[in-house]
Amino acid sequence: MRGEHLGALAVGTKASRIAANKAENGITGDAWTPIEIRQGDAKALTIDARGFSYRRFADILTRTRFRPAPLQEIGPEEEGEAFVLVCRALVRGQGKTEGYHERRVPISREAVRAFRRGEVERVAALAKSRIEDAAKVRGALRFALLVLFQNGKDQIDVRDPSSTRRADARLDSFEAAVDADFFERMWEELPAGEGTVAAAAVRTEWLRDLLAHARNVLAAAEAGSPRSAVRSYRARARAEEALRRRFFKDFASFFSTEVSDDVA
Repeated sequence: MRGEHLGALAVGTKASRIAANKAENGITGDAWTPIEIRQGDAKALTIDARGFSYRRFADILTRTRFRPAPLQEIGPEEEGEAFVLVCRALVRGQGKTEGYHERRVPISREAVRAFRRGEVERVAALAKSRIEDAAKVRGALRFALLVLFQNGKDQIDVRDPSSTRRADARLDSFEAAVDADFFERMWEELPAGEGTVAAAAVRTEWLRDLLAHARNVLAAAEAGSPRSAVRSYRARARAEEALRRRFFKDFASFFSTEVSDDVA
């Protein structure tokens, strides 16, 4: 202390500041860290620079390859149905930090009841199914972008380094759109029950929105492409048709009567 000011001195060191056995893989027995299980090995949860994406968060929430932290459990003695799962982490990089990440997801009443009854598998199956559906739409969008960036040619080279690099750069905005309300939309389907007409209706509406997000990304790519990259209407038309065809092929069970692209 110097007057009213608090100061500190710091120095670098190669020694561990906190003594820990590396064999423990970061498992300290605390109450707030989930334990990741992979191929029989256990280690404390770690996060990369992407933070708590909807995929990563879903794994933590549904205990997919994770043993939940004690504070993550919802016990039968805990009253109320308003719960929020909060995940926070400071990500370490190579000689730097990759930022502080935090995500809060309110847990729906139906999900709380499922966790209390030990029906975690039910929530996990729903999350897995929706993640797979989002991946299918992402794949359809990626192929459509390749068609666009390869000028709508008859044979698309899915390994072309230039167009794949440009296509992959566009996919982040689609992922962000999915991530924005993934759990809110998932909770809408949970009470309907697996395999019901009501559940199919909720899923169909969400898929329509995913298609709309994909079309928005494709439209932005079309608008932002130089004239040398998009030489004719053929490239745009074929890209849009590629997205439409792949989408309705993958989700024919939801859109069996659709014959045009007027569902968005």
